[in-house]
Amino acid sequence: MHSIWRSSLCFINFIADSILMNLIEIFLLDLGFSWQNSRLLPFVFIIIGSLITVWLIRKYKFNKLWLNISLKIVIVTFPAVLYFLVYPIYRGDVWDLSRKLTAKTTRSIPTVSLKIYVLPNCPYCIETLEIMNLFHKRNPKIKIEYVIVSSSGGGEMAKITPKYIKVRYEPNSRSIEKITQGSYPSFVMPTNKTLFIWDNNSFGLKSLDVIESAFSI
Repeated sequence: MHSIWRSSLCFINFIADSILMNLIEIFLLDLGFSWQNSRLLPFVFIIIGSLITVWLIRKYKFNKLWLNISLKIVIVTFPAVLYFLVYPIYRGDVWDLSRKLTAKTTRSIPTVSLKIYVLPNCPYCIETLEIMNLFHKRNPKIKIEYVIVSSSGGGEMAKITPKYIKVRYEPNSRSIEKITQGSYPSFVMPTNKTLFIWDNNSFGLKSLDVIESAFSI
């Protein structure tokens, strides 16, 4: 029994890690909804659908009151919980968790691109390409630059990076460490004299909304 439970959890985690956004969310993005709302609205649709189902089956009742209440609770909560297990909502999907770094310069930092600092063979870094493909399709004018932190080549990261992404190699340094704090991938949005930085744990769909708003100004 324990092995079956562990296998089920592994399968759910595999699905969640493999698919960043489902077809419903992508469809909502194509309609013009924000990244955050595209993740949250399916839960609203599921809950509304569950409540409608409870209303439609209101005539079918068990003799015991607790059974009727339990059935309604399961119908309302189970679909949303199951969806959440497959497509979880993280803190970065709801709040902007960026870290700000002020550049020590008298000149403004040009907002030329969204920069992603990655390692040559980091699997989490490679996974960012999926969301960047969606981001580029939605914002083709925003330049995306991958900074591969390496002094010996690009590894797997360089082989699969799409042509629309500018790739630059840079050996590790104190300035990079100050930006990434050793966390890869790190997403950096330069604006004026400030760098807005998201590491792998703080970057979410809300971050993409913040980036789109900044570039649209």
